[in-house]
Amino acid sequence: MEMNSKNPRVNPDYSRPFRWRGTLLRDRVMGYYPMWKALHSAAERSEQDGNLAEEKVLTLLTRACWMNLCPENHKEPFEPPIEMSTSSQKLSEYFSAEDVKLLSELVEDIDDVLLRARVADLVWVLKKDYRFALIAIDSYMEIPVEETTWWEDGKKCWHRAIDLTKRIERDKGDRLSTIEEKLLAYLMRGTRENGKLTLSLAQLMLQTKICASRAIEIAVKLMELGEEFESSGEFCCAAEYYDASDRWFRTMGDKAKAAEPAVRCADALVKFADAQMSAETPIYALSAILYGKAIEKHRDILRGYYCCHKVHKRIREIHTKLIDAYMMSLKQMPYVVCQYVDTTEFDESAIKTVRCKSPRDSLLAFANIYQGACVQSIREKVVYYDPKRPLSRKNRATKTVQ
Repeated sequence: MEMNSKNPRVNPDYSRPFRWRGTLLRDRVMGYYPMWKALHSAAERSEQDGNLAEEKVLTLLTRACWMNLCPENHKEPFEPPIEMSTSSQKLSEYFSAEDVKLLSELVEDIDDVLLRARVADLVWVLKKDYRFALIAIDSYMEIPVEETTWWEDGKKCWHRAIDLTKRIERDKGDRLSTIEEKLLAYLMRGTRENGKLTLSLAQLMLQTKICASRAIEIAVKLMELGEEFESSGEFCCAAEYYDASDRWFRTMGDKAKAAEPAVRCADALVKFADAQMSAETPIYALSAILYGKAIEKHRDILRGYYCCHKVHKRIREIHTKLIDAYMMSLKQMPYVVCQYVDTTEFDESAIKTVRCKSPRDSLLAFANIYQGACVQSIREKVVYYDPKRPLSRKNRATKTVQ
């Protein structure tokens, strides 16, 4: 949606009755994409009603929700979902100084935590005002860790909160410890009914390197959940939880304790593969892949613990199953029958092209045998682009024969 050319002035007090509040509350939107759709619709209605000041604010908020959050990118955490040009555009090209000023005036009046966090974070990135960085962190921390929020944008928001807290200098310790306590409490309350939510939470904590002092508790909790999934026959989820437990034990350097969840992870993969082999409609190729992963998991165990866990024996048994699954997968693959193609004419043409010629001339003849390619034009392009790409000089195989 384009901004109105008249650029109406907005009274800061006028932001309170904006209809975006009612829109978000009515639709119960979760995530920035649904929020973008709701705000976009509200902005269109304001434009139709002739309320230009309201339309301007709604369009600005719509643009804020339109940006993608990339917490791994420290320098440019926000980027457009669609690049409008070949060159990458900076965030400041989408928001003018007047836009940033208006957003900063709206922040504290926004009661939706997702929207408040997004607006405050944008102002922080564009204005570098610590006050808005702290508002963004506090707003991100209010997002509940639930199925309805985590997969929509909650995980990215918590990741951004952790990264932003580590990067700013003021009140770093208090907020980071609060984040650790909240996420750890969510994780320890996790049950099998949460599915992979607890697993994703543990992976985020491991990725951002927080709660390192509580690594044993986290690893044990993940192992317990893996056992619950395994006892209920959900071997795929069990393997993932065992693998996460193994990784948390390794972060503390305790490779002895890491061996147990690693073995259990491999066993869960084998059970899942066995179930696929004996299914009513077996997928032998998938079973072969799972057996291969189980072997790799056994080999990750420190060699000093091979004997106590009988790793060599387990690998031999799994390798036998792997070969059987591989052979069955070959039989399961459908035969592709294509129409007979007579290439005699092309063969004779190729023979005539290189007859009585040196290897160099034969190579040049083959290069020109396809009418769509011309050695001369290819050589000219190489000569033209080679100075502009110095790295191509190192790989002489990429050059056309002179």
